[in-house]
Amino acid sequence: LEENQLLVQGMMASKYLDTFEEQVTRWQRELSNVSDVLTMMSEVQRRWAYLETLFIGSDEVKKELPEDADRFVGIDDKFKVCLKGIGEVKNAVVASNRPGLLDDLNDMSDKLELCEKALADFLESKKRIFPRFYFVATAMLLDILSNGNRPNIVAQNINALLQGVKSLELSGDPPSVVESMTSNEGEVVPFAKTGALPLRGKVEVYLNDLIAKVRDELRTQLGLAIKDYRTGGRKRSEWLFDHVAQLVLVTTQIEWSENTETAFDKVEAGDKSAMSTYSKEQIEMLSDLIVLVQGKLESLQRRKIMNMITLETHSRDINSMLVNDKVVAKDNFKWASQLKTKWLAYPDPSAPVDCHIFNCDAHFTYSYEYLGNAGRLVITPLTDRIYTTATQACHLVLGCAPAGPAGTGKTETT
Repeated sequence: LEENQLLVQGMMASKYLDTFEEQVTRWQRELSNVSDVLTMMSEVQRRWAYLETLFIGSDEVKKELPEDADRFVGIDDKFKVCLKGIGEVKNAVVASNRPGLLDDLNDMSDKLELCEKALADFLESKKRIFPRFYFVATAMLLDILSNGNRPNIVAQNINALLQGVKSLELSGDPPSVVESMTSNEGEVVPFAKTGALPLRGKVEVYLNDLIAKVRDELRTQLGLAIKDYRTGGRKRSEWLFDHVAQLVLVTTQIEWSENTETAFDKVEAGDKSAMSTYSKEQIEMLSDLIVLVQGKLESLQRRKIMNMITLETHSRDINSMLVNDKVVAKDNFKWASQLKTKWLAYPDPSAPVDCHIFNCDAHFTYSYEYLGNAGRLVITPLTDRIYTTATQACHLVLGCAPAGPAGTGKTETT
């Protein structure tokens, strides 16, 4: 087309134009119309294909945007008639120069722009209700919304909404009741303590319910894991196999924080060797894990124990530092600056018992975001400093973005 337009343009500059001026002018006009129609047709077709699945295929969109849905139905009928007319004429020039075609395409383009704006406002309202939609690609978000009344289809995109969850196990006919979730590594977490969750109503509402259910289930299971650890009368090497990997790590961190502070209390009460005694106990428990991981284990069990070894090695190093530096008080900065996990009623005894994170004067309630059973990087002194910096930034309602070479643990640390 461009080549033919250049050819006609060259003819217009010819000294022999007078002889063929009528034909050359007609061809220039008709080729210009072909170019304009082709450009507008591509634009209308792109917008129409983008909006069709939502305005035609989604009952929810029709319900939420009835006026725009009716407008799009009119555009859809008109555009299909237009395509059919073009398809019947096997000549591009003749088809593009049909009277009123360009005006029709311009009118459809203007109306599609109104539909797009209404859709953008609609999507923004959904994102405000379920903020995780902000981090989902538009195509995926449209797919989720258009299949909102079919939870089994929505569940196929769950990994984009819950990063640690690969899939959901649904029951019922049609499948719409969540019985359990499976991590990226294959760890299955049944909703055994708080019950199954039916996914009904609007998609953004039941996804919020799903996140609340995941957190509630993990909070309940953490309380049971801690109770089992403290009162079950079993060795830790037996206890750890009966609980979710993430909650095993949280429980061991809670025990480390509370046992270390108990050792500080004993030191203040006069038992000067309390911290070194607990440090030796740590080394013994760590040695038990090392022996355990050398045995025959399933891959998920092995990874769980390896992660415990990684965290407990750091805990051992911290306690050794406290002993070597003769730290004898809980308010010493070397201990206050550590990331401490505690299971207690906070800020007053009447509050419900929950998992809390402390670092210096910063405090956060554990969010119970399911992370699965992924591998953990070694915690270094730099990681500890980033923990302190990041928690203080969040405590002061400021931002924090670690920078550095690839593979050093920036994402995992934050």
